[in-house]
Amino acid sequence: MQKDWNGLATLTSKAKLHLYIIGMWLLLSPTDGTQAIGQDVSSEMILSAKITKSDTIEIRLDNESITPKPAAFTITPELAIHSLHKKAGTIRLHTATIDLTKSYSIKYKKSQKELQPDGVLDEFSSVKELGCTWNEDHTIFRVFAPRATRVTLVLFDSLECDSGIEHAMERDIEGVWECLLPGQYLGKYYCYKVAGPQSPTELFDAGKLICDPYSKAVATKSEYLHHGKRHHRNSAR
Repeated sequence: MQKDWNGLATLTSKAKLHLYIIGMWLLLSPTDGTQAIGQDVSSEMILSAKITKSDTIEIRLDNESITPKPAAFTITPELAIHSLHKKAGTIRLHTATIDLTKSYSIKYKKSQKELQPDGVLDEFSSVKELGCTWNEDHTIFRVFAPRATRVTLVLFDSLECDSGIEHAMERDIEGVWECLLPGQYLGKYYCYKVAGPQSPTELFDAGKLICDPYSKAVATKSEYLHHGKRHHRNSAR
């Protein structure tokens, strides 16, 4: 270590350092990709965190030059991390099977972010006809909601009804919820109630009536902010 003309200590090492004097502050920045002495790395932030497969999480940090170890990440609720791979700035964490009915967050140093389901939803596939279908014997209601924890069918006698009859729906392995009822319900109205993982960024609310996204028609009162109901009619007419 030696003194330069302004009395500030100058570090000499194999790493090339640029010396910048800004007011009374001394900033050392390496030009060879190494970490500067005294640099605060605790500010490294998670830019994005996505669930791309049922056992894979992809993360991007604001500092793409580093490759953390798996132990540097913490997932809540607890989820085992088996390995870590990095490619083109994307960090891939291979984990235990992820339960999509839960809301997860991941922490790295002082940065924390909620995991967003992304490509993982493409793993689900069903040949079942969604929406409302019927024959002479029964009527089937189906809706795709792989992250839901509970789905309830609500049947209304008329558009003016404020309450209806609720029927619990069952989930199959591909994330399709269905309810089979005997007979036909032409002229009735229906909605769904959908419960799911809870967090500040989730929109699941089991107290709200949700219109069927696969319906062929939607009916609503001419009132401001009135929730729509699906009108179950014979579409052949």
